[in-house]
Amino acid sequence: MEVMLYPYDRESYPIVIYHDMIKELEIKSLVSPRGWGLDGKIIINESQSYVLKTDYERELLACEGVLFVNSANKIYPDDFVLKKIQFANSQGKKIYYARNDEQEISWLRENAKNTVFFNTIDEGKNEDVSSNKLFDIQTPVIGVGGMGEETDKFFIQLGIRSYLDKKGYKVTQIGSRSYCGLFDFHSFPQYMLDIHRETDKIIFLNHYLKKLELKEKPDVIVLGIPGGIMAINEKWHNDFGCLAYKVAQAVPIDYFIVSTYFEEYAEAFYRKLSERIFYRYGFKTDAFHIANRRIDYVEGADDSALKFISVDKEFVRSTICKYKSDNILNLQKIDDFHFLEKIIFDELPRG
Repeated sequence: MEVMLYPYDRESYPIVIYHDMIKELEIKSLVSPRGWGLDGKIIINESQSYVLKTDYERELLACEGVLFVNSANKIYPDDFVLKKIQFANSQGKKIYYARNDEQEISWLRENAKNTVFFNTIDEGKNEDVSSNKLFDIQTPVIGVGGMGEETDKFFIQLGIRSYLDKKGYKVTQIGSRSYCGLFDFHSFPQYMLDIHRETDKIIFLNHYLKKLELKEKPDVIVLGIPGGIMAINEKWHNDFGCLAYKVAQAVPIDYFIVSTYFEEYAEAFYRKLSERIFYRYGFKTDAFHIANRRIDYVEGADDSALKFISVDKEFVRSTICKYKSDNILNLQKIDDFHFLEKIIFDELPRG
């Protein structure tokens, strides 16, 4: 099925780069709303290149369906994407939905009953937390956390899965986004994000992971942690890393990869951060990924929401080359994931 992806921005970049992991869908074109400044931008993955377009109706005619995705950019008015969905439905186009908008979901369930939904927000809801027992997870677990949002966590999770798959390992994966069903693996359970007793959340996640381990019998488990692992400062606190702490109590993380914002820190910063993670969560950090996103402290000074500046990727790489440590990385393409061989391959059984 040839589909158009809409609305494209940085949020959906991992989907395009790892599109070969999506079964039965071929992304034919990328379309963004007018005014986002992306018209004509070129996106290249391993097999093809895309020229971003803004003419939704014209691109829709050339596709069999539409994959609607979340966006980092704000969309106004609130029903903007809903109207695009309604138009696609009126044209008889197949709709694949990977967003988290309740108004859109409600309309689709009522009016476009053949929609394929990928936002698996009810994942794991039936786990029993009546027992206080924590089970031993015997399969090696690779955890991916970050200093906050927009640090490429999901991109890293997909890169790890792709690399391990190609090496012949059987992977069970829980991703940090709600539409992981698009890539045929599990989303982070909504139960962990809802209001429940904190002890129950820890037990729930442990039992959920144990059930997946017994059912899927993987060689390795990849676990993406939503949100940030600690506060950035007094204003942007990332819920103080509470979710990451609960994950650490529920699951033994054997190999941990941390994605960070770009700053020209001294190498000692990463040593201190590694120590802080160890004493707070109880596991060592095996690698740091530095994203090409920098916090805009000036623009966001009077705003409750973080704002970011994009940094040239080659400048990020040149900065990383100054460090003597080989566990400070910038993961941009599949070959960059060779570092996995150093930290885990000698210890993993082959499936």
